[in-house]
Amino acid sequence: MRNSSQLAMRMIQRVKGSMRF
Repeated sequence: MRNSSQLAMRMIQRVKGSMRF
């Protein structure tokens, strides 16, 4: 279940990139 860590990091990076605009 280590995929949860990679999935969360990808989702956070996507949200941070969208908020940084």
